[in-house]
Amino acid sequence: MRVIQKLGFQGLVLTNTHRVEWPEAGGQSGHPLSVMSSTALEWAYEVHEGNLPMIASGGIMTGGDVFQKIARGAAAVEIYTALVYRGPWAVTEILLELKAELRLRGFATLAAARGSLYG
Repeated sequence: MRVIQKLGFQGLVLTNTHRVEWPEAGGQSGHPLSVMSSTALEWAYEVHEGNLPMIASGGIMTGGDVFQKIARGAAAVEIYTALVYRGPWAVTEILLELKAELRLRGFATLAAARGSLYG
């Protein structure tokens, strides 16, 4: 954490793509990154002890996916593939799904859910 602070980091964006070599060299994105993205969030949260804001990216397709990133400490999320596969109403639909997910899990606000995975 001291190194991160010394370097002047104000926050983190985790993760966007994963390098792959097969079947072709390039970058993997979208839902296949969901587990790796969540793992990266957990690792980063442990390193900075929740003291830096994080933006989650990678594999976010539903309101449930957003909840999982917020529960792992993300302050915000970035979506792209969801817009491609779900269309222009993806943001509205994801927000409605997230609202239902929060209600189902007993959270009144998004802030209350942030970092809830850790205790």
